[in-house]
Amino acid sequence: MNKTIFREFQMLLSCFTFARFHNLIRLELSRWWSKLSSKPVVWGFPYSISVEPTSYCNLHCKECPSGSGELTRPRGMMPMDLYRKTIDEASRYAFYLTLYFQGEPLLHPEIGAMIRYAKSKKMFVFISTNGHFLTPKIATTLIESKLDKIIVSLDGATQDEYEQYRVGGDLNTVIEGMKGLAQERRKMNSLHPR
Repeated sequence: MNKTIFREFQMLLSCFTFARFHNLIRLELSRWWSKLSSKPVVWGFPYSISVEPTSYCNLHCKECPSGSGELTRPRGMMPMDLYRKTIDEASRYAFYLTLYFQGEPLLHPEIGAMIRYAKSKKMFVFISTNGHFLTPKIATTLIESKLDKIIVSLDGATQDEYEQYRVGGDLNTVIEGMKGLAQERRKMNSLHPR
């Protein structure tokens, strides 16, 4: 097992409580019982949840409903009171939080507070971003909030290739943001985010 995977596994283990572990056992047992009985049975609660902080995005990706303009639901930013209520209700059993969907999560002005709140509930927090907002200030926010994992979508090695999918995006902005995040992480001597 390589060092990165081992560290992520350790971070996940640190999120376990008795209730969460018991829930996972119940889910696994219900999976096996469903297979044996050929009837769907669910004895536990979700161990992972996905929250979309915002449905806004700065890019116009052809495959994305938000970016292509084909999103049929209203656009908006998730209010913090609704977010806290969601995390409060889910965090007894859920320990894995995906904090993105079809919008750009770093556009939410309270993304740091969202991460910190979930971390206060001992949740593993993971986001995916197009990387255009990885400014030094945001990098510091992500590191200080103890974000566990970040994926930066980089869909091409040249600007021409990149903008075929990430319409309106700037490859150099993303690369510089990634470098800045890595530098800030080293400077702050942090393991977060992976």
